[in-house]
Amino acid sequence: MTAIKSLDNENRSDHIQLLSDEDLILKLPALRSRVIPEIIPVLIERWYFGMNERLNESIYNYFLDSRIPQELPYFMEAIRNEDFANKRNELISILWQSSLDASHHLIELIKIALKGNYMTLVEVSTVIQTFENNFSEKLLSESLLIIDKAIEEENDEGRLRLIGDLREITNELYSG
Repeated sequence: MTAIKSLDNENRSDHIQLLSDEDLILKLPALRSRVIPEIIPVLIERWYFGMNERLNESIYNYFLDSRIPQELPYFMEAIRNEDFANKRNELISILWQSSLDASHHLIELIKIALKGNYMTLVEVSTVIQTFENNFSEKLLSESLLIIDKAIEEENDEGRLRLIGDLREITNELYSG
């Protein structure tokens, strides 16, 4: 582990990219004990493109243990990134399964949910359920207007139910 400890953040990411799957699995617990949010993008790529089930599970468990607020922007960037669309729902689930507070991304998450598939709606609804009631009335009103517009335009009954659930969950933030 000393090899990674002595490197700057950019070199740590390069070093992690070059590790074998087995070496990375062994180093992940020690990496978690350090505050190195900059390695998240490399781990996301290794997880997304990885063929080793054990490594993928280890990296996902590493993500679930995220508690460092500085890691959130990297997860949000990956959620937005179309290159990671096949793992978007899993990335969103990290937000509610970890201790990361994504409440500052309420409107963005709602828009992602409304553009996504059934599971995206479910995952974002679950994330929003974890939020505390610390939103301005203006932000909540804007969020509900976006959802109401989607309800008006939706034709699929299943999605309509899920969007209605999203609206109800978002509306509950008013009464908190």
